[in-house]
Amino acid sequence: MGCATKNAKVVAISLGSLQRLIALKAVPQSAVALIVSTMNDAMSQGVDIQLRILQTLVSLITNFPSIHGGLLGEALLLCFNLQDSRIAVVSSTAAATLRQLVMFIFEKMVNEDRLESGDTPKLSEATLPDGSIKALGPCAKDAFSVFEDLCLLANSERPKFLKLDYLHKTFALELIESVLTNYHELFRKHSELLMLAATPPLPANSEISL
Repeated sequence: MGCATKNAKVVAISLGSLQRLIALKAVPQSAVALIVSTMNDAMSQGVDIQLRILQTLVSLITNFPSIHGGLLGEALLLCFNLQDSRIAVVSSTAAATLRQLVMFIFEKMVNEDRLESGDTPKLSEATLPDGSIKALGPCAKDAFSVFEDLCLLANSERPKFLKLDYLHKTFALELIESVLTNYHELFRKHSELLMLAATPPLPANSEISL
């Protein structure tokens, strides 16, 4: 309610309170979509609000590991849009937030791989670059979708998962390189990721990482 007032001071207080509620796990899963939508509506409120939104997004995504698919894409889109800001502090903070969240998405995939066979999550289909279909767990599919879009954006192509029109090629390549550097073992284990990594453009040292 406070975020809907369009009063910057009230919105800032509301976002601060929301962060604390999220950290205390006092926010129901059913409210997550509304929270993302509300933050999207508040993005034009000014620098302080935009920085609060980035802090809240980190808290939201890391405290609700069950955020997957389209909802995750909408949350990430807020960060990508703020990363394109002409205000340096907003752009740099959003870039740092995206690096953190992309790493978190791949870390969730690592944890999903460690689940016992009886705890295997529900699988859904993903279309691979060669046109074949593979069933993936929710975390694996999120990681695949994000990495695929980063590769497409780095090649100035339209993404499939993120509703993003443009991303600086340099930043896309930085995110790709961070993933390859920190999670190269995942690429060895998952043919769908390795297939994406085999397509250009990739950082010059990506072959060493893999």
